[in-house]
Amino acid sequence: MAAYIKPVHTPEDRELFIRLPWHIYHNDPCWVPPLLEDMRQKLDAEKNPYWKNAQHQCWLAFREGRAVGRICAILDDNPQATQTIGVFGFFECENDREAASLLFAAAESWLAAKGANTVRGPFNPTINEEPGFLVEGFDIRPVLMTGHTPRYYLDLVAACGYRYYNDLVARRYVLNRQRSFSKECPEKLLHIAARVEKRKDVHIRHLDKKNWHNEIALACDLYNQSLAALRDFTPVPQEDFQQIAQGMKQIIDPRMALIAEVGGRPVGFALALPDVNQALQKADGKSDPFSLLRVLTQLQHLERVSFKMLMILPEFQGRGIEALLIRNVARRIWRKGYKEVDMSLAGDENFKSNRFQSSLGFSTYLRYRLFEKDLIKE
Repeated sequence: MAAYIKPVHTPEDRELFIRLPWHIYHNDPCWVPPLLEDMRQKLDAEKNPYWKNAQHQCWLAFREGRAVGRICAILDDNPQATQTIGVFGFFECENDREAASLLFAAAESWLAAKGANTVRGPFNPTINEEPGFLVEGFDIRPVLMTGHTPRYYLDLVAACGYRYYNDLVARRYVLNRQRSFSKECPEKLLHIAARVEKRKDVHIRHLDKKNWHNEIALACDLYNQSLAALRDFTPVPQEDFQQIAQGMKQIIDPRMALIAEVGGRPVGFALALPDVNQALQKADGKSDPFSLLRVLTQLQHLERVSFKMLMILPEFQGRGIEALLIRNVARRIWRKGYKEVDMSLAGDENFKSNRFQSSLGFSTYLRYRLFEKDLIKE
């Protein structure tokens, strides 16, 4: 029987859309099930502020009456975004070329009708939320805010006419607990940090959770200004940034969320988060008291920490402030007893970040690929 697709309109369709990954990954030990309630909120136009400036339409693919795939087409209406670029995201599918082709064709037709001339992805729904299809690291549990996809997705997307657009990599460093912190941390980094620390105009402070909204607003400004020069970068609206940060509030350790100031002016921000994916895997998407208890128990034994952000205003880059922020965060990581440090994600186009991470001894262990395709308007 031929595959067919239908748009997602009803609450029942949406729930089927959300739960499909449990079918795709039921035998994959590296997959981390998202919390079902989080996924419902992410796709809800009333609860996710991102949809205030973006249109979207989702589809499900069926074969013999059973859901076998899904996709979402997204068009960002943000006036600062590139209007002609459409996005596909939330793609999941069995190894079924016909179903995948129908899904991509529906998303492409919808985007072309909306005025897009190119489609890129996958973004879920933005580049900051589990972007890309995995191309390296299939046997590794992904770190927080990164995804895990089957190897055959690369064949499906290629068969549908998509080409390489960009790669994003996660790097890691495995700590040698037989050595001291000063021996394990790169000597050059410690030297630069010590020199910068002596400057009277440089000050490093912890994020103040009591002043949460203003601190996150500041972090958003630093993020947007620091990345403004990167290819195709679109500033993240304050409301969206606040929403993402709110989801992290409970796991943020202020001693691993640092703000650098020069002469009283905020110029940089660093953030490392415990990799709660290790714990969330035990919940299997549920938020009931028993599942949350399993998560809380696992949180006491996390082995990996993820260095998620290191943002420095362009005019202050290369002055050693990066080294000072990293050293201070690294001290906390060391004292907490983590065994691995992740840095993720950095795109191929971010030459400075990639070069800096490699100089610290971090090696690539997860690689994700973004794809694009030109659209033909009817």
